[in-house]
Amino acid sequence: GMVSIYLAQALKNRHIHVKGSSERYRDLVYIDDVVDAFLTLESAPAGPARIYNIGTGVRTTVGELIGKIRNLLPFEVSVKYDGSTPGDMFGITGDGARIADAGEQLQ
Repeated sequence: GMVSIYLAQALKNRHIHVKGSSERYRDLVYIDDVVDAFLTLESAPAGPARIYNIGTGVRTTVGELIGKIRNLLPFEVSVKYDGSTPGDMFGITGDGARIADAGEQLQ
């Protein structure tokens, strides 16, 4: 949600309001990679129910994301960091090892 929220703010208001630290991080996943993961698992033989993470394992901080948005837009975008969102985690990344193993077993 961060990407769409911050991009929408930048496009609509030319301003991004960030609740929390610029050092918070997430594992940002490209939609085509999610689709590929689903297709990989769809092809896997039936077995016991398992939970799979779909992620890159790469940390992208809020500050890095904001910087990329600002650099890509053809106009100035101001940024304000303050407050926080109750219950928001500081950071999270995924471990895609299990889904990678499933893909290798299909080859």
